[in-house]
Amino acid sequence: RILLYLHGGLNSESGCAKRIIGMRDVMLENEIYPLHVMWESDFLSSVAGLFKDLFTEADKLAGGGFLENLTEAKDRVLELTLARVGHRLWGEMKENAQLASVHPHNIGGIQLVAQYVALAKQKLDKADKTGWELHIVGHSAGSIFAAHALESLSSLGIPLKSVQLLAPAIRIDTFKNRVLPSVETGHAPLPSLYILSDKLERDDSVGPYAKSLLYLVSNAFEGTREVPILGMKACLDTDAQLAELFGSTIDGRPALVVSRGIPIDPAGEAAAIAQGASVSHSHGGFDNDTATMNSVLTRVLDNTPKRLFTARDLHY
Repeated sequence: RILLYLHGGLNSESGCAKRIIGMRDVMLENEIYPLHVMWESDFLSSVAGLFKDLFTEADKLAGGGFLENLTEAKDRVLELTLARVGHRLWGEMKENAQLASVHPHNIGGIQLVAQYVALAKQKLDKADKTGWELHIVGHSAGSIFAAHALESLSSLGIPLKSVQLLAPAIRIDTFKNRVLPSVETGHAPLPSLYILSDKLERDDSVGPYAKSLLYLVSNAFEGTREVPILGMKACLDTDAQLAELFGSTIDGRPALVVSRGIPIDPAGEAAAIAQGASVSHSHGGFDNDTATMNSVLTRVLDNTPKRLFTARDLHY
């Protein structure tokens, strides 16, 4: 079992490395070989810099500290103030995710993976090639990376057994254009989604912005306001096609797992994880959440893991 893990675009190089090390031993003990693509855009630091540079202007527009207690008004001022620069930075990150699969000089990360897989398969006899499985996990902007990689990865000659997206930051129209055709032709399985409830999205924050990153992306960084994002429960609920699609099951488990941040009763934890569970409280918290990551393991194995993730493992 090869698991391709595509982290979000918020991580620094050291943050990426810590995640790789934190997941490694548990994956290997469950006979899963983890393969990580490091694309350390560190977008969160860029956003933090935007807030630092531009919040003074936003605060001036808001009348000094007058709007500090008027959350919606303050957030709208921030969206307007950050939109132009944020749109450029977010666009660059999305372009990097795309180029990993379609770089004109064939040096993109996914292109290199495909090349090395082809070389490895040439060295194996027919018997050695049986039983291979490929699994994909994408967190946040990693879902954009996965969407562009899907065509290449599904043509490697290795069965693509599962795709799991944690708080996917991909636009719904991009998802429909890049992912659903492969699902409909049977070249890729329907992804499992792990998302926050809308209440938790609204209770999350990015610096002084009092909602989750996905709200900031939807209302500022995608160029227009209220762009539908796959990882937002409010957007899924208003899309009849996706509501029906993710109201289904994958291998007997719900295709959609919604975190409401409520702790799982220890007595029922094993059963909850077997079906799919998450208690993440934030957009960035899914890969630190034991319920989410153990549910990911269970779906990859289609069985109970030999070793579960603990909070210590996921404390990057």
